[in-house]
Amino acid sequence: MSTKNASAPQRVQLALVLFIGIALIGFFSDRVTAKNLVNSAALTFVATSTPTPSASALRIHDIQGSGHLSPYLAKRVNDIPGIVTAKRSNGFYIQDPQPDENEATSEGIFVFTRTDPPPVNVGDAVFVSGTVSEFRPGFSTTPPNCTVDANNTGECSSLNRHDLSVTEIVVTDPADVQPWRCLTQCSITPITLGKGGRSLPQTLNVEAANIEVAGTLEDTVNFYESLEGMRVRLNSGARTVSPSSSFSSGYEVWVVPDDYAESNGSVNSRGGVTLQASDFNMERIRVTTKSGGKNPLPTPYPSAFNVNVGSQFTTELQGIIDYSFTTYEMILTSSNYALVPSKLAKEVTALPSSATQFTIATYNVENLDPNDTTFRAHAARIVNNLLAPDIVILEEIQDNNGVNDGGTVDASTTFDILIRRMFPLGVRDYAYAQIDPVYNMDGGAPGGNIRVAFLYRTSRVTFDPDNLPDGDATTKTTIACQGSEPIPNLVPGRINPASTAWKDSRKPLVGVFTFNDDPLQRRFYVVGNHFNSKGGDDPMYGNTLPPVLQSEPQRIQQSNEVRTFVQSIYDCDPNANVIVAGDLNDFQWSPALQILADTPLQIMNLTITNPLDRYGYIYQGNSQTLDHILVSPNLMAEWSPEYDAVHYNAEFYDQLSDHDPSVLRLTIPSATPVPSTTVPTDTPTAASATETSTPTLTATVTPTASPSETTATSIATETPTEAPTSTATETVTDLPSITPTDTATTVPIEATPTEAPTEAATATPTAAS
Repeated sequence: MSTKNASAPQRVQLALVLFIGIALIGFFSDRVTAKNLVNSAALTFVATSTPTPSASALRIHDIQGSGHLSPYLAKRVNDIPGIVTAKRSNGFYIQDPQPDENEATSEGIFVFTRTDPPPVNVGDAVFVSGTVSEFRPGFSTTPPNCTVDANNTGECSSLNRHDLSVTEIVVTDPADVQPWRCLTQCSITPITLGKGGRSLPQTLNVEAANIEVAGTLEDTVNFYESLEGMRVRLNSGARTVSPSSSFSSGYEVWVVPDDYAESNGSVNSRGGVTLQASDFNMERIRVTTKSGGKNPLPTPYPSAFNVNVGSQFTTELQGIIDYSFTTYEMILTSSNYALVPSKLAKEVTALPSSATQFTIATYNVENLDPNDTTFRAHAARIVNNLLAPDIVILEEIQDNNGVNDGGTVDASTTFDILIRRMFPLGVRDYAYAQIDPVYNMDGGAPGGNIRVAFLYRTSRVTFDPDNLPDGDATTKTTIACQGSEPIPNLVPGRINPASTAWKDSRKPLVGVFTFNDDPLQRRFYVVGNHFNSKGGDDPMYGNTLPPVLQSEPQRIQQSNEVRTFVQSIYDCDPNANVIVAGDLNDFQWSPALQILADTPLQIMNLTITNPLDRYGYIYQGNSQTLDHILVSPNLMAEWSPEYDAVHYNAEFYDQLSDHDPSVLRLTIPSATPVPSTTVPTDTPTAASATETSTPTLTATVTPTASPSETTATSIATETPTEAPTSTATETVTDLPSITPTDTATTVPIEATPTEAPTEAATATPTAAS
C-alpha cells in the first residue's frame, strides 16, 4: 500500500512504523557516527513502495532559486525529494539527483532538525517537508536560531548582520521525513572544482550594494551560493595556503585547487599566496572536518590536519559546500585522503648585528602573560632566530595576571620571565621600557591590559641618553627644539593619549636610543605601535560588497596622530633619525599606511627582492602584511637599511604567535670612522649561543595608573573566540633573582615547548581591505 492512496489514519500509522523502523536501523547501523558527517561510496536508493514525485512537484533548485535568498522564504514546502549526502548533529544534507540546467541554482540543501539525530542514513532517498528558512551562522545570534524573514530582516546581532545566509528546510515533525522511491538517476556525482570541472573565480566582481539580491556567477559569493549544500570534490594536488587550526568542532585548513598556479601570480616563494591590492586570491577555500567535535581523524593519517603552508594533498577531497563564520567552506565527508607534508623550515634572520650594524625588530607576541607556557620558546626564537636584536618592539604584552580582572596593570613579571628565559641561551643584557596603561583602556582581552614595550640590549644601545623624565599613561609627549636637537619632554612617552584616536586601543610608545658603537652618538627616535585591529570589518564573503571597513577610520586617525608627532621632530631637525614600527594592522597600500609614508617615512618592504615574501600574518589563507617598519629619509639615504620578514610563526600550525617578526638592520655610514670595539661575545649567531657575560638589566619604567579611573565593559576585538586548551603556566619561582651580577646558572636549559593553536581571534583582518 502506498502512502498516497492510504487513508489518513493509515498514513499516520505507516509514518510511525517507518519512523521507528528507520530510527532502529540508524541506531544499530550508525550508532557511532550518528552525529558525524559521513560518506557513502554509492549514494543510491534501496527501493520501497513509495512513488516518485510528479514532474510538476517542487524541487530543491526551486527553493534555492538563482539568488541567495529563497523565493519560498518563510513558506511551508511539502514532499521535496532528495538523496541524503551527509549528516550532522542537528540535521542532514540532501541533494536532488535530477538537476535542472541552470548552474545558478543549487541542487543541495540542509535539513535542520535541531538537536534530534535524524532517523536517516547517507544514501537514503527521502521526501522532506518543512518551512524554508535563511540562517545566518554568525559569531553570535539573537535569538539563538538567527533567521531573516521575507524582507531580509531579522533579529541578528550586529556581529553577524553582514554574514550571508544559508537556505534551510526546518523540520519539526519526524513524519515530515518520508522515504522516496527513486527509480532513475538516483546517485549523486560530486562536482569537480579545478581541472576538468568548474574553476573557482579569480576575482571579486562587485555588481550590487547587497550581493544577496543581485549578481552573477562571476562574483565569488554567487559562485559558492550556486553550490550551497552540494557535494563537491577537489582533485589531488590541492595545496594548503594556511596552517591548520584545531577547534572543539574539528580541524580546518585553507587550500587552493590543483589548477591554481596556472591562473594566478600571487604564489610566494614559500608556497603560500600573498594578498595584493589588485588580487584577493579568491580561489582559496576552507576545508574542514567540522562535525560537532566527534568526527574521527582519518587513519592511517592521524596528523593529517597538523599541517603547515605548502602541504599538498595526493588524493582527492570530497565534501559539502556550506557557510560558517563569515566564509564558505568545504566540509569533508571522506576520510580517505593523504598528503605530502610541507618542507618549510622556521627561518633565521639573514640580518645579524655586528660592530658597525645595528638591528631593530618588531614582534607581536599575542597576549603574552605569566600564565603562558611559551616563554622559553619565545626566548629561543628571539635569540636563535632573530639573533638577539639590539632593540625589539613588542606588542601584546599583558599584565601580571593576564585576563583575570582585579585592577592589575603592572606587567613586570611578564617581562622578567621573558628576559630571564634568555639567560641560558647566552643573552643576559636585555632590559625593558614601557608604560602601564590605565586599566582596561587600551583594548585587548578585558583585564589583560596589553601594551607596547621596548626590549633593548644594554651592551649595545643606550636608552634615554638624556635621562629625561619618565612618562605615564595619560600625559602627552611633546618635542622641544634645543638648537637643532629634538628633545622629548618624556622618555618613554605616549603620543597624545587623550585623543579619541586611541579609544580602546594601544597608545604608541616613544623612545630615544643611541648606539654604543656609533662614535657620533646620534639619537634615534623610535615609535612602537599597535594600531586598532581589523575586527568588525565586513567579511569578504558577506552580503555587502565591497566590504565596509568599519575599523579603518580609527587607524587613519591614529596614523595622523603619529604623523603629527613625527613631523614635530622633523620641524626641529629635518635630518633626524626616525623609526616608526609595529603591528599597524593594515596593508601597505591602505590609507593609514599612505599617511605615514607621506610623512615622509618610507615603508621598508620596498627594499626586499620579492615583494610577495613581505608578509607576516595569514588570514583565511591569504599571506598579508600587517607589521611594518618605516624609516626617515636620512636613514634611507645614509644608513643602508635592510629589511627581513622572518617566517617562523604564521605558516606553522605550532605557532607561538599569529604574527611573524620583522627585522631592520642599519649600517653606520662609511664616512664615519669605524669604532674599535667589537660585538659582545654573548651576541648569538645563527649557529650557536654561549653564556659568557653577566647580565646588566637596568631599572625599568613602569608608572602605574589607578584602576579606579575607568572600567571598560565592551569586549575588545582582540578577544579570542575560543580559549586555549593548555592550562599549564610558567612559574616565577624557578627563576633567579634579577640582579646585575646574576649569572642565571640555576635556570635549567629545557626543550622549547609548543602550544596547540587556538581559534582565530576576531581581530583577524578581512582580506578585502
